[in-house]
Amino acid sequence: MKLFICISLFLGMSLSVWAEEPTGFWGVKFGTTPEEVKEIMAEKEGIKLLSDSSGILTYTGVGGYWSNERIDWLSFRCHNNNMISAMISLKPIADPLYLFDEIINKLNTKYYRTKKIKRSYRSPFFAGDGHELLAISEGYATISARWKFKNTEISVHVSKELTVVVYYEDSSGVQQWINQIEKTSYKDAEMNDL
Repeated sequence: MKLFICISLFLGMSLSVWAEEPTGFWGVKFGTTPEEVKEIMAEKEGIKLLSDSSGILTYTGVGGYWSNERIDWLSFRCHNNNMISAMISLKPIADPLYLFDEIINKLNTKYYRTKKIKRSYRSPFFAGDGHELLAISEGYATISARWKFKNTEISVHVSKELTVVVYYEDSSGVQQWINQIEKTSYKDAEMNDL
């Protein structure tokens, strides 16, 4: 019995190590330049470039679909002329919790079955009370899931606007961006002390 448990634990932990790692989002590889992102996205139907500022390309959904779900908006963050993350907000036709579960199932099938799923409610709300969507929209609930790989990460959550947001990131690229922000903030703080 102990051997079975040890093998099961090993296989469960190993699946995320051996799983196919995302290399980008929706045909846009991490490291792609902003101009290349625009070219690739121009070929997609039902989305329109809304803004291009400060390294963020934001698109709005105008009848577009991703993974058979309606797009509300999507954005790509670029740092040092490389795409480092992508975020997409999906408008559920009916229940955002159902859409959340569908997206989780699709990602579990494509990559690996995550154990990092959080469904937490704060008083006065609780799971199964019939007021889950009100709890989410008022900030009393967190519904999220996460997949971690060697170099990338995917997360999904239900937003206060009751959309389902999916986030893909190149972990090292995002960390470089954070380091630069911290370095800049530190330099700004030093200048303010003068």
